[in-house]
Amino acid sequence: MGFTLLEMLAVIMVIGALLSLVAPGLDAVRGRGLADFANRLCLTINHARQEAALTSRPWRLEIDPVEKIIRFQRRRGAEFVPLNNPPFAETRLQPGIEITELTINGQPVADTGQVYLFPTGEQDTFSLTLAGGERRRTLSMGFVGAAEVRHR
Repeated sequence: MGFTLLEMLAVIMVIGALLSLVAPGLDAVRGRGLADFANRLCLTINHARQEAALTSRPWRLEIDPVEKIIRFQRRRGAEFVPLNNPPFAETRLQPGIEITELTINGQPVADTGQVYLFPTGEQDTFSLTLAGGERRRTLSMGFVGAAEVRHR
């Protein structure tokens, strides 16, 4: 008992139709990882801003596009020390997410950039664009005020 060519073509067409329905959903799942990461980072930055004000100590955000690492540091004495406790522990970008653009105080940064958060509510301005495939998310922060995520 065998299958005719017509039956095999019908099965292949049904499989193709099902894949065409599922494929956009898979892309949305990948984009969701980027959106979730960008939103979590934005919330953590805003939390660090509040901690700087509450503790009356400057904080620093280090962004390393080459190593794909983001570090939060708090000033202790004359130097900044890295924080190891969640949510401020060193974060490595998820696979498939890249830093495509980083500007701090209007200047493009290729190596490690440092964003300062002061207890007075002032801070360095920055813009950080994250990419995952075709999708983009840009985190930005002005001289005062909270960090925000924009879709591009």
